[in-house]
Amino acid sequence: MAEQQFEMTKKGYDEAKERLKYLQTVKRQEIVERIAEARSHGDLSENAEYDAARNEQTMNEIEITDLDYKIKNAVIIETSTDTSFVHIGSKVKVYDVDLDEEEVYEIYTAPENLSAVCEALEQKGYTFLSAEAEMVPSTYIALTDEDQIKNMQKLLDHLEENDDVQNVW
Repeated sequence: MAEQQFEMTKKGYDEAKERLKYLQTVKRQEIVERIAEARSHGDLSENAEYDAARNEQTMNEIEITDLDYKIKNAVIIETSTDTSFVHIGSKVKVYDVDLDEEEVYEIYTAPENLSAVCEALEQKGYTFLSAEAEMVPSTYIALTDEDQIKNMQKLLDHLEENDDVQNVW
């Protein structure tokens, strides 16, 4: 199976590499020190500091693995400095003060450029009611086993019931 590719701007790629380096060096060492400190307090079976540090270590290692994979499979995309149009998926809802009406525009930009696009639109006189980054799946997997399909349907039903989930693909 081909590796999944991740579209990133050069800036996003550089920021991801910087974040990865931080997680692998500074944060990893800080967590190791917290674990050592918690161990020095004795009994680990009821040591909340130790449990918290180990959980943080697990989350850090997951983020490292995920970021490393994305960096290794990154595809650098070109960005445009022209703020009259942008690309890669963000929706922006604007309120036109002169016309006293709200409109939803779908503006596409790299996620790390969303705030710059919002600022450019605000400078043109738009007041924002909301702006959000929407992640669209880039990999699809065919489910062929009936049990897999049933489990996936249960998961999708559960996600759709959650108010925090906007779209389930």
